[in-house]
Amino acid sequence: MTIRPCIVCQHAQSTEVFNKPYHLTGLGEVALCITVCDNCGAVYQNPLPDQQKIRKTYSEMSNYTNPGRDGKPSATKVAALDRQLAYLSKFMSPKGRAFQVGCSDGYTLHRFQQAGWKVDGIDPSSRAIALAKSQYSLALNKGFIEDFNSKDAQYDLIILTHVLEHFVDPKAVLLKCLEMLKDGGHIFIEVPSLIDQESWPTSYFTFEHLSYFSPLSMINLMKACGIEPLGPVVTDLTEKDPYPIQMCHGRKGKISPLIEKDQQALSMCQAYVNRDKARWQDINHKIDIGTAEAKNIAIWGGGVHTAQLLEETTLLEHFAPITIVDSDPQKWGKSLYDITIVAPSTLILEDPELAIVISSFVFEQEIKQTLEANHNLHASIVTLYS
Repeated sequence: MTIRPCIVCQHAQSTEVFNKPYHLTGLGEVALCITVCDNCGAVYQNPLPDQQKIRKTYSEMSNYTNPGRDGKPSATKVAALDRQLAYLSKFMSPKGRAFQVGCSDGYTLHRFQQAGWKVDGIDPSSRAIALAKSQYSLALNKGFIEDFNSKDAQYDLIILTHVLEHFVDPKAVLLKCLEMLKDGGHIFIEVPSLIDQESWPTSYFTFEHLSYFSPLSMINLMKACGIEPLGPVVTDLTEKDPYPIQMCHGRKGKISPLIEKDQQALSMCQAYVNRDKARWQDINHKIDIGTAEAKNIAIWGGGVHTAQLLEETTLLEHFAPITIVDSDPQKWGKSLYDITIVAPSTLILEDPELAIVISSFVFEQEIKQTLEANHNLHASIVTLYS
């Protein structure tokens, strides 16, 4: 565990709002501790999980390769690219070089390429890099941006969509991105947004998100790095992913040491934590009802959400044996709470005494529809959110 200062202002003191250990697939027990900076109100994990575990997650168990969808992007991601390209078209002409940090399956860069950009990117997942090659003929870099040799790299646009919240040191990443920009180049950022805490989903605080940004803390971070914001942070977006999101962009400017404190962050986080406890009680009740007659229980999903599900509910106390299935082959054979994760094909869908608990906030309906499309389905399906 690594104690870290504030991700924005480097202040050493922060107030804890959440602290709980979870057992994660292939990693064992990992503590999740969320704090709010006493000086500027930035929200971040502190102390950090073991950095080797963080790197292992993204290099070996990245879940950004669209498993179960034949490598195709979700409808949410397609809509996101429509939105992002429309936003950027107001400020930039797509005639330059764009580089994406955390390019995952390559779909974002594919869309940018179609719009007229010359594209490049980096991702730590071998599977993601291979998918970008097979799906979109993109030859991208495997690795972490912190290790990327950017000495001769000069780009017109750096893309950081839903990736900055995953970094141990987001300030260092932004500074490196600035080094990779041409004079007059732009940085585009989209992240989950710390606004409207009542719309945050269950377990909004998660192992993979090391930092949480409000519009104000994002502007503070950009200015502290020497990025001049070009317009306000946009938060009035109709799409949620499944949480509120915000996007903004900027270019090289002057470093500003002045920090405006986010006065609402602490109270929002505290209110959310209290509300999330009640949500888990409701979810536990749904599980009890949905599995009451089951002789076997299968949990669909072997990721962080299932780790939280098993920790926050009484599922492990049920008398019926539990199986965990996941469509991602990277998770097969690994254990979560001493339960080995297996492929969905092992499920006996004809078994009327089987209850399948869908453990996904984002893809619950997609998984349900896939299961219901099987004409041999006699198992019951338990949804937790819809």
